[in-house]
Amino acid sequence: MDIHKNARLSFRSREALAKLVVEQGLTRKAAAAAFRVSPKTAGKWVERYQQAGVDGLMDHSSRPHLSRAGCPRAWWRAW
Repeated sequence: MDIHKNARLSFRSREALAKLVVEQGLTRKAAAAAFRVSPKTAGKWVERYQQAGVDGLMDHSSRPHLSRAGCPRAWWRAW
């Protein structure tokens, strides 16, 4: 697995953070402080863990899922 070069948390750290909140009842703010990330970042990983389990903690591509169409096909046919 490639880890983003600026990522503050590894996969195992994300898992540990999420489990502290979900399974042990630690607040997101306290977990964020323990792992030296913002509460927003901690919340993101907790939500992904709750929605998709451990698989939700993997790095995702930042590439858009959809791209709007560039030029109409008729325009290309004119070339």
